[in-house]
Amino acid sequence: MDLKDAHRQARIPFRISPSRKINVAGVVTELVAGGVGGNIASAVLKKFNLGPIGNLVAGLVGGGLGGQLLNMVLAGRGC
Repeated sequence: MDLKDAHRQARIPFRISPSRKINVAGVVTELVAGGVGGNIASAVLKKFNLGPIGNLVAGLVGGGLGGQLLNMVLAGRGC
């Protein structure tokens, strides 16, 4: 096995093609839902409160990453 073959086998199976279009409305919805969810979660779990800005940022990151992960898992299922 040469170096090129090893490189091909080590690749991550998920690749985003350059022709893939980004659904802007979906991404905005994920971010808004994450931001709101972060603030609601901090209200319920007072021990984990990061302050208003921290909760918003944590919610945005969680909503964005969670939405992208869900899209990868459900890709190709017609959902």
